Amino acid sequence: NLNGDNIGGAIFEIDKYNKRNNVDTLYINDNAHGQGIGAKVWKAIENHFPETKVWELHTPYFEKRNIHFYINKCNFHITGFYKEMFDVNGVEKEFEFFKFEKVMI
Repeated sequence: NLNGDNIGGAIFEIDKYNKRNNVDTLYINDNAHGQGIGAKVWKAIENHFPETKVWELHTPYFEKRNIHFYINKCNFHITGFYKEMFDVNGVEKEFEFFKFEKVMI
């Protein structure tokens, strides 16, 4: 919350056994972009899960803002590129994604 407004959210998969945690969703509302909030939120998430060895996530290849954020603000690295087919309202569509990882020290 920022000034009483919900500005985003996050969904994670936490694997306590191998400590490779996955970010399913991390978003900041458009009206809060460019204020450093996303980087602060990410740092708080890292601090909340200090046992994490590797963070993993995927983002569509065309999401330049996401790519910039994860590489330049959060120190992730692109570790893969892949395509998947999805059924969208009865039509099969191809989507391309980057895989990111951040190895924690």
